Amino acid sequence: MRAVGGPTPSRGSGMRGFRYRARDGAGDERSGLIEAVDDRHAVRELLGKGLTPVEVTSPQAGLPAAGARPWRAGRAIGVVERIVLLQELATLLEAGVSVAEALPSMAEAYAGQGSGAALAAVRDHVNAGRPLAESLRQARPLGLPSHALALVEAGE
Repeated sequence: MRAVGGPTPSRGSGMRGFRYRARDGAGDERSGLIEAVDDRHAVRELLGKGLTPVEVTSPQAGLPAAGARPWRAGRAIGVVERIVLLQELATLLEAGVSVAEALPSMAEAYAGQGSGAALAAVRDHVNAGRPLAESLRQARPLGLPSHALALVEAGE
């Protein structure tokens, strides 16, 4: 897998171009093209480059492969932000990224924003061996509803 700009893979390699929007460690948005076998591999490649994917789209299909929207800086954590945060986490997990890989990446991407400290606390609790649902429950600034926490708990 490689970023677009290098030699083009052979037709039989199965590589496709994907447009992406992602956040770097400072929370700045980046966008570009990346080649991968599928959207899951594109997400993994972006994570490997220290980027947190916000959206990965196949130019051929024109449909989002990772349907999250960008985070809006400078606002309190509201319903829309919680939904976006959960969508981003779900996108990463659906792409085969482990919780142990996804949480540090998201905490770093949102470090300067309202949810950054809460995500860092969740990351630290999970790294200490606590269940994800318990860690999310203790992250009060995220304000996750009890039914969402119950779903996480059931998934564990």
